[in-house]
Amino acid sequence: MAFAGCLNDIEKAPMQLPGQAVSAPSGLEARASNGCVTLTWYRAEDAAGYRLYRSDNMNDSQKMIAETTDTFYTDRGLVNGRTYYYSVSAIDAEGLEGKRSQTVNVVPSIYSLIINGGERYTNSRETTIEITAPSSTEYMIFSNDSSFAGSSWEGYSNYKSWRIGEGDGEKTVYAKFMDQDGFISPTISAHIVLDTYASITSLTFQPDTIHVMGTAHFRLLTEGNEVGGKAWVTLKGFNVTINLVD
Repeated sequence: MAFAGCLNDIEKAPMQLPGQAVSAPSGLEARASNGCVTLTWYRAEDAAGYRLYRSDNMNDSQKMIAETTDTFYTDRGLVNGRTYYYSVSAIDAEGLEGKRSQTVNVVPSIYSLIINGGERYTNSRETTIEITAPSSTEYMIFSNDSSFAGSSWEGYSNYKSWRIGEGDGEKTVYAKFMDQDGFISPTISAHIVLDTYASITSLTFQPDTIHVMGTAHFRLLTEGNEVGGKAWVTLKGFNVTINLVD
């Protein structure tokens, strides 16, 4: 048995199978405020756009709510006090959709804290917190501990300088608010990652052999290719420390 055909009406025949779908975006974060949630994530390689998904029950399937070419999106018209669940996927130039990111959950509220303008990382313990609360708010209390041990109430302000806890890693700031009738809000929190140490991924030097009175060039790479700060090299058997510069 034999078959025959003609390709005259086909403009272009694919010579290879389609490539893999784009990877799932990473770093999805949700920041709540009054009746809305702002989502941010890292750009996925080869992504031409992104699709946002949401549900208000962790057991329900998430439905697509938006498509964007940005790496941020604000979801408005939400109900304060209700928990919402979000994920994001990337699509390539052909419209092929990749896997969704991990799911994050968030609760919109009339109260909100924004640390350092919403930055994910800080290299200093000294931060600035932007505060949103109803106009009837008179007092506030802050802590690095959810128990608020050792903290005191103070007059309300839209901004506050705050020192986060010691040690690199994610830090949480907690706050409560009191209005003119003595009503105390639920505990509100915000997060930021303290990153004061850059992990070294490689250290190389040239030439391979160092001669007396010769010159050696050291090249140090850090995780994420961070720049700035201080670095040094100590040579085994030599009582000397070599400071490195950018």
